Amino acid sequence: MTEVISNRISEKMQALATDFANKYAVRVGNVVVGGDAPVVVQSMTNTDTADYLKTAIQIAELHQTGSELVRITVNNQAAAAAVPRIVEHLDKMGFNVRRRTPYRRALGKNGYQCTDYW
Repeated sequence: MTEVISNRISEKMQALATDFANKYAVRVGNVVVGGDAPVVVQSMTNTDTADYLKTAIQIAELHQTGSELVRITVNNQAAAAAVPRIVEHLDKMGFNVRRRTPYRRALGKNGYQCTDYW
């Protein structure tokens, strides 16, 4: 019985997610996700974000292998402090990092403070 209920909930959640994705498009920099946009290859780093150099290198590697959108985890103050340095190193590697990424808003909701880089 529990499995049947779980399957029904799962089906409804998937239908809601599909419905949402079909209706709404979100622009992240120059990449459009959802709506009628084509599928976007997304990745997430598995480095300790506080290690800004390893994280920047992994972002570059993910991009070079086809990822169009790369996410990082900011789970503590050290990781928040590393974000501007990650951007700086990506710039040095020739990546055009969008300067209007609203990371400070997201960090503020988690209670982490990021130095004002821009």
